[in-house]
Amino acid sequence: MKLYITKAIAIAAALAVFGTGSPRISPSAAGDLDGDGKVSVEDAQLTLNAYAQTVAGMDSGLTETQKAAANVNGDKEVSVEDAQLILLYYVNNTLAGTAVTWESLLSPEKPENRFPNSDEQLTVLCWTDDDIHKMFEHFTEAYPQYKNKVEYWNVGSAGGESREMYASYFAGNEDVDLYVTEFNWLRDYTDNDEYSAPITDLGFSESDFSGNYPYTLTIGKNANGVLKAVTWQATPGGYVYRSDLAKKYLGVSTPEEMQPLVKDWDAFTETAAKLKTASDGKTAMAATFAGTAFPWTQGKHSAWTAADNKLQIGKDAEAFYQRMTSFRKNGYITDAEQWSDDWYTVGQNDRTLGYFFTTWCLFEGSMLSNVEGDVNGKTYGLYNITEGPAAWYWGGAFLTLSPKCNSGKAAHDFIEHFVVNGETMLSYAQNTGNFVNNSWAMKQITRPNPLLGGQSEFAVLDRNAKAINLEGVIAPNYFYTMWDFYGCAIDAKSYEDAVAKLTDLKANGQNTVIAQPVDDNE
Repeated sequence: MKLYITKAIAIAAALAVFGTGSPRISPSAAGDLDGDGKVSVEDAQLTLNAYAQTVAGMDSGLTETQKAAANVNGDKEVSVEDAQLILLYYVNNTLAGTAVTWESLLSPEKPENRFPNSDEQLTVLCWTDDDIHKMFEHFTEAYPQYKNKVEYWNVGSAGGESREMYASYFAGNEDVDLYVTEFNWLRDYTDNDEYSAPITDLGFSESDFSGNYPYTLTIGKNANGVLKAVTWQATPGGYVYRSDLAKKYLGVSTPEEMQPLVKDWDAFTETAAKLKTASDGKTAMAATFAGTAFPWTQGKHSAWTAADNKLQIGKDAEAFYQRMTSFRKNGYITDAEQWSDDWYTVGQNDRTLGYFFTTWCLFEGSMLSNVEGDVNGKTYGLYNITEGPAAWYWGGAFLTLSPKCNSGKAAHDFIEHFVVNGETMLSYAQNTGNFVNNSWAMKQITRPNPLLGGQSEFAVLDRNAKAINLEGVIAPNYFYTMWDFYGCAIDAKSYEDAVAKLTDLKANGQNTVIAQPVDDNE
């Protein structure tokens, strides 16, 4: 988001300086929002204003014709990039007197694909084939020339175990073009040039991934800011709550009425107190303490580990500890353990109002389905979803490029199909139910979810996915360190005790770290 704000400020400054006027063009041409037959600074301003209103959750204020004119980069979204391109067109053709076309602005010379095509077989390394075999089917339907020329090697382990198994695979001479890494340990590979290569070496520019949710690109960059992993999926989460209990105890009837009551952690805590009083202490605000850890860590504003490998303990960690202590003392969260049978049953016996669930928890046969007792369950269809107190995600598998890649064209086409092309990503989402890594694609899907009483979750999750900001947070082992802190804090006598436990744990673990304070406001 910082990048977009910076661009917006730059464009706004330019708009304040430049005058009007440009070569006459057709009123229906790209960039001409006001229909006066020319591309002008006013058109760029209209585009920028529309983007700002959309980010703020409001209507863009544009007609469909104006949206089409504003979307000069063709990604089906009115964005800062569109405003920038319109301004560039105006500056070149009017102020600089340099004739440029939209084609020249939109189609700069593509980087070269540096990998050979000495092997006709695309090989993908993975730890489970749950996604890959579906992806291969979808890919070869679109690219029949790759039929029987794609294969995957499944190491057949849990994601965490494959972290070590991949290293053994790379130590040998086995063929691998792309491999699947997990969000919580991919830096083990992306920070090692012997294991990974820049995605741009396949002939992409980073702007090709502008349709992706920004947080996924942050995760995919290594310590030097090089994009080495991209993902076809996004996994944002929200607060899923019992609509009947919310109406009974809090007087709200819709997700729109519920969101202000849980919009941040202060509001969430205040609502938890009201719920406790209204239900005579029977109903807690959330099912498990572990469930709050993901929304909390996504709101963390600094990395757990500094460049010198020192452990950073920020003010937000103390706030989490104090909140967790308060929630336990006041009974705002049940004593159920995540992944236990009790985790599900508290959602049916009125012991909890809600859960923090992500994309893969919301379909038939998933966690929410278990919470509701399936189609004949007591609470089937009684849940709704809203954004909750923080924008967060849980999970994510990434495609990482092997330096051994010898099927460069196929690897490029595979990534383009699932990570770059909005149309094919939409098709994959519609065919499989995946929440794909493209905001435009997900906005096209509005199907009702019977588990959510007919509410569609996609608009809520799209908003949260766009709001996740991991800039300055991602560092090696950040996910594991977050869980280590949670484990230390859950039974600690004080915040200082939790910090001491985490420091001791890390000092005696794989990495030697020293606790130090960090200014979260820097």
